Amino acid sequence: MSSDLMLASGKLSSYKILTTYLSILDKKERDKALPKTRDLEYVRMLIDEGIKRLDEIIKELSENLRDRINGYYAKKAVKDVLGLDVDEVEAKDYVAKELASWILEISENLNIIKLKGSWERR
Repeated sequence: MSSDLMLASGKLSSYKILTTYLSILDKKERDKALPKTRDLEYVRMLIDEGIKRLDEIIKELSENLRDRINGYYAKKAVKDVLGLDVDEVEAKDYVAKELASWILEISENLNIIKLKGSWERR
């Protein structure tokens, strides 16, 4: 499924919720949600500030992205993919986490960051 998303490697997510979410949006909402240059700059800033752990970067980036996500459609995407009936806030969290993961994979593919597993030597 990650092949549907430009520069996604699938290292961090299958992106099923995100791709479902993006597919049900109109063009205006989709354009609002898609990764921007400022998202890549934010990733660089987080790294420069000393945040190195992947979970911390995803958390910070997700919080930064949450306002760009439509809760109604996020809830629908979570229901369609996972079969869960969650509230809009929790649904936005699901989508924001996948969007943040995609932005990190884009950042890696553009040589802004290097994603390493905990087993890899630093």
